[in-house]
Amino acid sequence: MLNKALRSRDIDTLILFQFIITDLYEQLKDLHYNHRISTSAPILCVYRGQLLSKVELNDMKSSIGRYVSFFSFLSTTKVREVALSFITIAADASKNMPAAKNDLQRVLYEINIDLTSVTSKPYADIKPHSYFQTESEVLFTLGSIFKVEGITRTKDGIYVIKLVLASESKSKSKELLHYIKSNLEEKPDIISLGHVLKEMGAYDKAEQCFERQLCELKDHSSFEAARCYIGLGNLAYVQGDNDLAFDYSQEALKINESLFFDDENLSVCYNNMANAYSSSKDDYQKALKYHNKSLALKTKTNGGDSLEVARSFFNIGLTNYHQGKYEIALKKFNRSL
Repeated sequence: MLNKALRSRDIDTLILFQFIITDLYEQLKDLHYNHRISTSAPILCVYRGQLLSKVELNDMKSSIGRYVSFFSFLSTTKVREVALSFITIAADASKNMPAAKNDLQRVLYEINIDLTSVTSKPYADIKPHSYFQTESEVLFTLGSIFKVEGITRTKDGIYVIKLVLASESKSKSKELLHYIKSNLEEKPDIISLGHVLKEMGAYDKAEQCFERQLCELKDHSSFEAARCYIGLGNLAYVQGDNDLAFDYSQEALKINESLFFDDENLSVCYNNMANAYSSSKDDYQKALKYHNKSLALKTKTNGGDSLEVARSFFNIGLTNYHQGKYEIALKKFNRSL
């Protein structure tokens, strides 16, 4: 029921389940760090069998070589035959569907996990805690990130999608993972769900998340309230309502400056204020002031060569360009490369 609500973006149900989502995440995190999966090999392969629509399968095909994230807690098994049995069960059930609606394809995910690597999204072997221990289940948390390595088709028509769990300790994916982590947040809750929905273009549902959470908060000067205002400000900005984006960003900044404990969140507020001054007020001097404040905090938090710092240099270059300072703009653009 929880995964169904996640897939359908059922905000009302997800709000009811928010404590279960958080608790499940915390339990997975504890198991991941304190009860590591033991195996003689450094690479563990797990499997998941299911049906995908032709549209979803084509999306996967177009994602080969790229990273994907699943909008649910992902259940897998160490036993290939168990995953194949789930495909058979699902395929038999789909036979009762009208032919026009039944475009489902049989899919087997093969997921390689480098057990020696670091990932920001916890996973764990939950067999000792599962009612169905014969399934040898490995559970990935909501929003786990994978690279699509390739897709093949077996003689009996099953599409095999090969995935690799993305790792922060692999240099090629480290920047990407940091970007996703800093923009979509690590801990799953209703606010982080709103950010994910915003990135997916589901603006109305994202707004529901932020507004509902804000209504439930008793203290509108809290860190959680600031997160809601940041989300609402980002939503207003991407939808072109620059005045509203300015108001929300200003409210979030006021709260975060009074809290003094989260440089990363404060840098987001400074960046949003800079965008608001550029777009809503045409005040490029104040925009530069806030872009530089954001840059200083991002450099302190992430290091001078991070993707977030590069984005700040690009924004500073763009602001200088709008001011007609083309030589300075070019230097900042080059620094962002």
